[in-house]
Amino acid sequence: EFKKKMAAWPWELYLKDKTMVSFSISAAQSRLWHTGRLQEESLAAIQARLAAYGRQIFLASKKNIANSAEQMIFIRFERDRCQVSLDTSGKLLYQRGFDKYCEDTPLRETLANAILKAAAVERYRIVLDSFCGSGTLGLEAGLIFSGRPCNQNRSFAFENWPAFRAPAFQHLKEKLGLELKKQISPGTRKVYCSDISQKAVRTTTRNLEVMGLKPVLQVSRGDFFKSAAPAVEPGQVLLVLNPPYGIRLGTPEESLKLYGGIGEKIRRDFTGCGYAIIVPGLKFEKILSLAYDQKILFRNGDLPVALLIKHGNVFL
Repeated sequence: EFKKKMAAWPWELYLKDKTMVSFSISAAQSRLWHTGRLQEESLAAIQARLAAYGRQIFLASKKNIANSAEQMIFIRFERDRCQVSLDTSGKLLYQRGFDKYCEDTPLRETLANAILKAAAVERYRIVLDSFCGSGTLGLEAGLIFSGRPCNQNRSFAFENWPAFRAPAFQHLKEKLGLELKKQISPGTRKVYCSDISQKAVRTTTRNLEVMGLKPVLQVSRGDFFKSAAPAVEPGQVLLVLNPPYGIRLGTPEESLKLYGGIGEKIRRDFTGCGYAIIVPGLKFEKILSLAYDQKILFRNGDLPVALLIKHGNVFL
């Protein structure tokens, strides 16, 4: 019955001739539990269906699935109920389609974008990324300020489907771009990235050039603790900070000292500005000693962290 139902699915809409496929199969509390046999039967059923359309598909090599597989097929068995789905994305969504350079332990682009959206970045005119590293937070802010869909330069697995229509997808991307630009109120916006490390500055500079963000993004070498707030209404400024901690900085004592200094600097020189700061634990939150409107818990890689958001006076 499983093989019959797999063959009844309209695979011809999703798998073109000579597609390399791979399977991700799990089974829990089910009579059909042997994942190897399930893959074997699934492949045979799909091949039989596509043969009627004069097409062939092939199983990607296990040794090189990441580079050879064009389509991932998910099969999930749980308590004798089966769900079959296709991966529509291909490469992970944080991969934006640019040949970016990275510093150590970079923040993923999807996380950076979510942080900026949570902080309502579109309501500000200036973004300061003062511990920029690879520039991920600043670069994502630059994309938002430019009104560019963040993934417009990458490809997706569904673009290989026979049912895919390139003109319709292009129209959708153009429509989305117009909608994003409408969300940004008129006026000049700028992103300033800085880091005390010259290597980080070179990395961010190279990335902004690759991404075509020179009109909205500026990079310089600088020490956050010696910086001054921009000469604008404080409520128009958003600080987005992912300070180094753990192995990125050194000892826990050094990290705590850094966070204490950040809190003091913001209270002294950035009063009225908005901020979104990643904090790696309650000890750091306490020593930072900053008020916040929202606290969001998440994991940055394997580390549990919190995002502290304080809205600027522009919200008042």
